[in-house]
Amino acid sequence: MNKFHEYRKIFPNLLVDISTKADGNLSFNYGGKLETQDNRINYFSKIGIDIKNVIKINVLHSDEIIVINQENQLNDITEINADAVITRYKNKYFYILFGDCIPMIFISPGSETFAYAHLSWKSICKNLHTKTLLEYCRFINTNPENIIILLGPSIKADSYCFSNPSQLTMP
Repeated sequence: MNKFHEYRKIFPNLLVDISTKADGNLSFNYGGKLETQDNRINYFSKIGIDIKNVIKINVLHSDEIIVINQENQLNDITEINADAVITRYKNKYFYILFGDCIPMIFISPGSETFAYAHLSWKSICKNLHTKTLLEYCRFINTNPENIIILLGPSIKADSYCFSNPSQLTMP
């Protein structure tokens, strides 16, 4: 069961879902274009979203945050490059492909906004999580203690190896 669904009661305008293996490959990096596109259409249809209203976030493994404050910023856009997005824009759905990285969602009770971050080891080293929280708080004019943070599934700590500082220079 997707534990994010229980937050729909508190935040009815927030839809967070996690695909499973049964949804098929959703990445063009690992499958044929037609099969992947069909899998994406089927997945989003399953959760009630028209693929025309979906925006893919291409991660940079950096600390790049994009703030989307006006509807016209998203006209005819199907992809953006960033590691975090802050928005109050409705009826557009953002998705990020995750492997072992950490999906992090920031929500504030009573607010129509949210922030979404892709935390890789590189972006964590650049403090993307903290920068996103602070930028989100500035955007909605609140304090960090008023924010609810949700973490999605990711690699387990005992499987994660980060012992060599030279790893910071690797792609």
